Amino acid sequence: LLLAGAAALIGWLPLFAPIFWEHYFIYFGPVAGWLAWEMRQSRIRLAVGAAAGLLIWLPLVAVPRIPLPEPLGSHMLIGAMLILGLAVARLAQGEDRVKQTLHLGPGAPPGGPRPRESA
Repeated sequence: LLLAGAAALIGWLPLFAPIFWEHYFIYFGPVAGWLAWEMRQSRIRLAVGAAAGLLIWLPLVAVPRIPLPEPLGSHMLIGAMLILGLAVARLAQGEDRVKQTLHLGPGAPPGGPRPRESA
């Protein structure tokens, strides 16, 4: 939940900044691992995360020969909105759902998940 909160705060930043530059997306670097983990949770999250990654890391507006009309010219901003949506969705699920996903629910041993036994 901590990284989801960080991604939500970072996603909020470019949406309401008075000016929006392509280099602002370096701020998403620390939560790239969280985004990869989030994409492994379901096919919908995979599609949203992949779309966000493609929209952010393919800055077509920097290529002068590809003129994109608005709102397609703001595709990096749309990618930030998708990451913000993933983060808010994770935060809305709450701690219990995250514990269930990580197998730390009520049936788990007190020290956390059991280590895998080697064959």
